[in-house]
Amino acid sequence: MDNRQLITLALREASNGRIVAYASVFDVVSQSGIVIRKGAFAQSLDTLKTNGYLLYNHDRDGLPMGIIESAQEDDYGLLVTAQFHSHPQAQALRQIVEERIAAGVEVSMSIAFYVDGYEQDSEGHVIVTQAQIVECSIVLFPDNPEARVITVQERKPLREQIREAISAIEAATFEASYTANRIKALARLRKQENRDVSDETKSTIETLSQHVERLQAALASIAQDLDASVHSTKQEAFDISEYVKLLEFELQ
Repeated sequence: MDNRQLITLALREASNGRIVAYASVFDVVSQSGIVIRKGAFAQSLDTLKTNGYLLYNHDRDGLPMGIIESAQEDDYGLLVTAQFHSHPQAQALRQIVEERIAAGVEVSMSIAFYVDGYEQDSEGHVIVTQAQIVECSIVLFPDNPEARVITVQERKPLREQIREAISAIEAATFEASYTANRIKALARLRKQENRDVSDETKSTIETLSQHVERLQAALASIAQDLDASVHSTKQEAFDISEYVKLLEFELQ
């Protein structure tokens, strides 16, 4: 994993706000006469997490509102956790959801899917037994009246976002440092046993050690600037990408 990937993973926890929601509820007759059975989405949940979206009112022509972080079926329905994007439109939607939830007003959910397997009951309802789910949406008028947001997490304040990002990088740095030191120790042990490592392995160990040292130095540089950055801005939240750019510059 290169430095850019490591940084991206480490800073992911600078949250833009999340929702936990039942995007669909099983065994409920929807307004369009469709019933979803448990297990219908089992084969497409991984695809939803890697390629799916959180949208608003199924608007595929507009910007996506968020990322599907987790999706699982339980006995009640399809439970999803989604993180909002940092874009102003997504944050405006997050704020509306937060305000409605705080006021005790329901926020409805809906899904888009392709049917792969179905049955029909005696009343003409379509019983979906297998489907490929494409996206989840926050909607004004749901087809399934029981599908709704359960909780919403607000976007975190600037200080908390930066501190969490720093903590995440510290954890990643410690893990890399531990791994480098362990490899060095094993190399020394092999040498004591007259089983010296190859030149290629020695070079890899040295390169890894240098990367760890540079990462630690970059982290220290950003940490020193932390309090000054917090006190010098009036923002309640910020775009973590600026800190990513700074860290990447330090690692060049």
